[in-house]
Amino acid sequence: MAFDFKGSAKEAVTNSVIIDGREKAKLETLALAYPNGLTVVMAELAITTDEKTGEPKEYCRLVFAEEQKKYVNGGSAFTKVVRSWVEAFDGDVEKMNAELSASGGVKVSVSSTRLQNGNNYTVVNVL
Repeated sequence: MAFDFKGSAKEAVTNSVIIDGREKAKLETLALAYPNGLTVVMAELAITTDEKTGEPKEYCRLVFAEEQKKYVNGGSAFTKVVRSWVEAFDGDVEKMNAELSASGGVKVSVSSTRLQNGNNYTVVNVL
């Protein structure tokens, strides 16, 4: 079988199966549009650089069943959840997402609160 150069090149430049082909949305906007909750059907972890400290910072990306053509970046609460899922699947995000989707996803409601330091914090309630 010949090496798939085109497929390999596409895979190398693909940022993420979650963001490729999807529009970025704000979690607050989706939460307002779906007051009865959102259903997480895909998730992954990503790393960025903290603008204030210059240190690496982990966050998650999510896709909800209610808006599958969009993705959101999750804050610390969602990131804790996704990290635990990824760890449970020994880092196999593809398998995790297949099982998450097949199970019907996890329904959550979200709300925002302001912390004493002025930062917003998203409260995640599993329904």
